This record gives sequence, C-alpha cells and structure tokens, in this order.
Amino acid sequence: MVDDPFSKICFELGSTACEQGDLTLTYMLYGKAFSDQDPAMQATMAATLMKLGRLYIEKDMPSDAERLYKKAVAIYKHLPVPSPEGQRDALDELADLYRTTGKYAQAAHAYEEAMKIEEDLKVKDNKRTQKRMEQIIWLQLRQGNFENAQTAHQLMTRTQCVPDRTH
Repeated sequence: MVDDPFSKICFELGSTACEQGDLTLTYMLYGKAFSDQDPAMQATMAATLMKLGRLYIEKDMPSDAERLYKKAVAIYKHLPVPSPEGQRDALDELADLYRTTGKYAQAAHAYEEAMKIEEDLKVKDNKRTQKRMEQIIWLQLRQGNFENAQTAHQLMTRTQCVPDRTH
C-alpha cells in the first residue's frame, strides 16, 4: 500500500471522494497517491483505474471510462515486468465499452488485441476466448463485414474444444 504520509492522505481523500460519487476528484487523488510508486503500486493503480472506469460507466460517462481503461492498458503494458493478464482484462473492459457505445470497429480491434495476449498466456481462459470470438463475429455482422464474420466463425468452430464423452 502507499507508505508516505502524503500518499496515505491522498488515498484516504480519494476513497472518501469515491464514496461521495466525485469520480474526477477520486481519479486525481488516487493518481497523486500512486504516482512514482514501485511497480506493484502501479499495478494497483491500474486495477483502481479499471474500477473507476466501471463507476464512470454506471454514471453514464463512457468517455471518462474509456480514458481510464486506456490508461490501465498502458500501465499494465509498461510495467518493468508487464502484466499480460491485466492488460488483457483492461482490453476486454475497453472492448465491452466500445461495443455498448456503438464503436464497433474499435471494439473488434480491442477484442482481437485481448485474443493475441490470451494466446501467449500459459493458462488460457477458454470461456473468455469464446465470448470474445462471439463478440467479434457479432461486431463484424453489425458492420456488414459478412466475409470477416464467416471467417471468424469458421475459425471459432475449428478451435473449439469438444468435451470428451464418458461412458
């Protein structure tokens, strides 16, 4: 957690501002609390930005949420030891935001970026991969890209795991 007195005060004030619904002040104070911290604190900051992004979505402030998700992606990517899981999660949140706000091309791109990261992970989340593929297909159809949707669907059906039958 934050160690110096100034950072502790900023963190506490940020928590209070968040409870009162002042997300702009929360973001500013948390930014001060976590600035120039070690990599673990930077990762905590990225996770906090994602939580704030969700709050911005609840308050119907998607452009602010988008800014926070993008910053979280950048933090996870540029840590001394990057966090691909964190980056993937932030991209998923960003993609979901784009999809729900009608930014279909950006949503498809963010889902595809998350898929690339997932491919390199040792432990893969097949359910999330399936969801991303379904969203990409839907987004391609929404944009009138029928060939791309068909190609994605064929790829999805080829790569799906069929459970072994037990007798």
